[in-house]
Amino acid sequence: MNYFEWIESHSSTAMALFTVTAFIFAAYAAGCTLFKISGIKLRQPILNQATAFTCGINLWGVIFYLLSICGMLNSTSVFFLLGSGGVCGLFLMTRNFKRKRFIPAFKFMLPFVVICSPLLLFMTSVPLNLPGGLRLDELSYQITVPWRWLNDGFPHVYRDLPYSGFPMLPNFIFQGLMATGGLKTPRLLVFITHIMVFVLLYGLAARRRGSLAGIIFTLVLMLSPCYIYFMAEVYVESFILMNLLAGFSLAEYSRARRLWLANGIIAGATASVKLTGLVIAALIGLLPTIMQKKDQIYVRNKFHPMLLCAFTGIVIMTAFYLRPLLYTGNPCYPYMGKYFSSDPANLIMSQQHHAMGIPDAGAGLSWLEIIYDLSHSGRVFDSNLGWQFPVLLTLYMLCIVFSIMDKNDCRRKRNIYLQLAVAGLLVFWYFTSRQTRFLLPATLVIMQIVIHSNVLFSGKRRYCIYTTILAAILVSTPWHWRRHYTSNWQSVLGKVDTASYLSTCSNDYLIQAFDVIFRIRGAKARTMVFFERRLLYLPGTYFIATPGYQDKFFLSPQNSISDNSRYINDLLNKNDVEFILFEKVTKYNSPSLTGTIGASLRELINEGKYRTIFNSQTHFVLQRRQ
Repeated sequence: MNYFEWIESHSSTAMALFTVTAFIFAAYAAGCTLFKISGIKLRQPILNQATAFTCGINLWGVIFYLLSICGMLNSTSVFFLLGSGGVCGLFLMTRNFKRKRFIPAFKFMLPFVVICSPLLLFMTSVPLNLPGGLRLDELSYQITVPWRWLNDGFPHVYRDLPYSGFPMLPNFIFQGLMATGGLKTPRLLVFITHIMVFVLLYGLAARRRGSLAGIIFTLVLMLSPCYIYFMAEVYVESFILMNLLAGFSLAEYSRARRLWLANGIIAGATASVKLTGLVIAALIGLLPTIMQKKDQIYVRNKFHPMLLCAFTGIVIMTAFYLRPLLYTGNPCYPYMGKYFSSDPANLIMSQQHHAMGIPDAGAGLSWLEIIYDLSHSGRVFDSNLGWQFPVLLTLYMLCIVFSIMDKNDCRRKRNIYLQLAVAGLLVFWYFTSRQTRFLLPATLVIMQIVIHSNVLFSGKRRYCIYTTILAAILVSTPWHWRRHYTSNWQSVLGKVDTASYLSTCSNDYLIQAFDVIFRIRGAKARTMVFFERRLLYLPGTYFIATPGYQDKFFLSPQNSISDNSRYINDLLNKNDVEFILFEKVTKYNSPSLTGTIGASLRELINEGKYRTIFNSQTHFVLQRRQ
């Protein structure tokens, strides 16, 4: 078996599709069960089914987490659970979508099916492919961490891979699905969550303003440059967006007495995705009080249900933040190290991760300049939101004026609370991580505010709004991205082999370096890595020793080359490391640091302890001499 056959043995498309399909039915069964217990039945059938499915995904995240920390998340347990859950879900789905229910639901969704489905079908080339990694996320931790957990049999917080300290609810689902479906399942699941985001957004807009509004507001998100980029690899923010829209759906269209249970589960799961989900979770918890009218059950008894919702959310959230707390003493690991540790290695690591999380986008600029950059510029991180973003902001500002003038007290308060929520999300974004995709929740809330404005959509002016938004979408859509999805189809259809596909994705010599290691030692290799992070396909066991990136191995930049060389040699001997992988060119570390470590490794070569077995423009690999 060669290296690429080894990768393909873990990435069967058929098993991935089977596993994710079973998970879809199992999640639907879990969500329907929760709705039955809570007495929830939304007035719009599509919103009811989509929201139930969203709740089911979150419940399975909790189930997989509990199994993982008990060391019981393996192919056998997952096959049994998804098999039984999938059968139940299939039965419930066939019962819930009988002819008299299916036809009205199909008519409601027909515009979405006709216009959006072809676009989504074209984009399925990405989830049907192996993770390639346009950026670092999916190959450095989103898929790499749960794959490492699966091989180790326990969800460790790896001190040499600090992102494993995130709460990571979606990644526990990845771990469960990869146990039976292999490496392609995370991309497929994330693609399903994107579809749910679009279905929920369309449902909320069409229910309020008709199918034309539903299509236009769905395309605002689907065709924005940021979201097209966002869909091209595994980003778990889609879980946050899906939960936020499900929260709006529950808050607006349910009058169940036990709404707090489902709402609390969604809020707790959102906070358990990553740290940026905490603010969105608080908003989801408050949505029923904000959105419902005075005569509705949740509002008439608002204090008691809010407490129960908060309690449910905090219990779920605490479970996920407890893992990094017990491992490292810091529930927010690898961030906020100065509040939880005095260890120099931990402080340097935490400071570097803070710096990496806040790109230069928006620094020192006025809000107008930031809006321009987010609308058009290529300077922002994660691409821009398109010209539809300033159009939405303009409509949002008009809604503020209309809210002040509104004589309906209940409606005015609801709009003002949502507008304050948007302002809070924008400020939070500016002072935390100025990455474009973290603005998407605020964009969705702005859409809900605009959709609820009766003044904006009265008479013929709504057609002016639709035309303006549609023009902005057409101008901003990054049509060049079609090449990316087309090239992925070539790989899916077998016109491009695995070796060429992965080499093209990495855009350097990383895959060739992995191939060299595999040819010598196979899947039993033990490798120490400097500066490289995209390690999903690195065979065997590995340790990341990049200074500043991790706090397991502390290499002080102030040490001399000979001191670092001796320290590295001790680490290699202690961990029985045979190979060293070194990335020569990296934008995330200073040239002086890479030069210092490179010089230390050259000393090991000069001393005859290691020899070079691979050398390229971007990477080299050393092997220990016997």
